[in-house]
Amino acid sequence: MLVISELMLGFLFIEAFLNFQITIFFIYDRFFKNVKVKSKFNLLAFYFLFLGISKCVMILNDYLITESSQYFDFIYLLGIGFAILGVIFFVHTSERMLPFNTRHLISISGLLLLFVTYFLPLIMKFPLNFVRIVYYITFPILFLFIFISLIILIIRTIETIRRYIMLIFFGLIIFGLGRGLNTEYFEIIAGEYINLIGIIVTVMGLAIIGFSFRALPSLNELEWHKELLDFYIIKTSNGVCLLKDTFPPKNSNKNIKIDADLLAGGLSGITSLISEIISEKDEGQYLQVIDHMDIKIILHKGRFVTGILVAMKELQILIDKLKLIVKVFEKRNMKSLMNFDGNIAKFVKDRDLIYNIFKLKKIYKS
Repeated sequence: MLVISELMLGFLFIEAFLNFQITIFFIYDRFFKNVKVKSKFNLLAFYFLFLGISKCVMILNDYLITESSQYFDFIYLLGIGFAILGVIFFVHTSERMLPFNTRHLISISGLLLLFVTYFLPLIMKFPLNFVRIVYYITFPILFLFIFISLIILIIRTIETIRRYIMLIFFGLIIFGLGRGLNTEYFEIIAGEYINLIGIIVTVMGLAIIGFSFRALPSLNELEWHKELLDFYIIKTSNGVCLLKDTFPPKNSNKNIKIDADLLAGGLSGITSLISEIISEKDEGQYLQVIDHMDIKIILHKGRFVTGILVAMKELQILIDKLKLIVKVFEKRNMKSLMNFDGNIAKFVKDRDLIYNIFKLKKIYKS
């Protein structure tokens, strides 16, 4: 039993260390990286920070403080409180990433849980077992909301970004499973061995989550839809615009002024540039992004057409979506593009591609 206890203590310290390490990664991204992360994602640092503090407090409570101590209840509640506070930050970040307004109801529910956790036992003298029951019931509900928000992100992303978000989702499932196994109820059923397994599983899940967040090119990728401005598909050979759309800016704080000549009459200039730097063998090549003032013009050439995406930032997910829409557009209109007669009305039906691939129907038409 002593060996199991020592192993559990070791893995608990590893779990705390991983939480603090991931916190440092977020701080580094915020203050030392060239491309800084938006403030709303900085809140995720508090999730890992408070989970790390909670774990340290729980180690103190489980290994150094006896139940007969007058500080036992307070230290236990302190550990639970930090854990709840950390999850609230994750929930709040998840709410702000969703394409619909939750009015922060889930975050408020988490704050109410935090209040109940301290008010009932400290003021109303409720037993700690009651707090444990409330904790074990409500925590999965908060995590369920996080899972739902990640599923929505998975649906709205593609390629590399989707894979890493799926890894985060998978890591959270493993993390939650480990936390569930590391409870008093499972210890009663299966003994200390199940708690040790739970801690190991928790560490594995946390490691997957940390790796996935670090592997994301930028957390700004998760808000790609707010960076879109304009989209064009032009016939590469003659510069005729076959399809275009403009996306209303979602962030009213951005003072966006785009030169209309650049995006309308200036298309011929862009087309000339394309002709100079692209050859026939360059089909499917992603071109260097063109900087114009505070906007990015991303180009991708297919066999017959070139996709042009105007955005506030150069994001990998926008590049992937631009490649996809060019590929699907050409596949759908192969005969018309091979024998192009100048009639662009036949491509109006392809506007649905823009909203299906960019997942913007509910975002911009709500």
